[in-house]
Amino acid sequence: MTRKQKRQQALERQIARLDRRIEDLAQISNQYTWARLLSFFGGALASVILLFAAGWTASGIAVIVWVGGFGTVARIHRRIQHSLTSHRIWREIKQTHLARMTVAWQVLPPAPSTAAQPLHPFESDLDLIGDRSLLRLIDTSVSQGGYDRLRGWLTANEP
Repeated sequence: MTRKQKRQQALERQIARLDRRIEDLAQISNQYTWARLLSFFGGALASVILLFAAGWTASGIAVIVWVGGFGTVARIHRRIQHSLTSHRIWREIKQTHLARMTVAWQVLPPAPSTAAQPLHPFESDLDLIGDRSLLRLIDTSVSQGGYDRLRGWLTANEP
């Protein structure tokens, strides 16, 4: 087995692990969504019932406990949502790396809409710029400035 095949299998295993973790986190997030909903309405109902049954003091204590409990559940849920978002981004990055390794054009992020310069001596002839180009295959930049710099390096007449 070649080194590239080993790396490809490792990426596929990482993606599978991320898929399982994303599924688990989504299920936990769904449970916390219901917990937030129930704690909100349950706490509100309990506070109103205590207001009429036991007075302001008991109702005030119930409101304090209710707000504290709801805040705790909401904070934990936000952390789970943040972790879920991070895992999804990480999975997308791994899938993009795998697509670059296997040259799967349909999976790669779309190339910025910049046309090849017609007067450049080799930009369009060598497929350096475009939908199925070297630039699209190796471009991992996150900003337009990074993309422009990489394009400039690839199309420089003198290195």
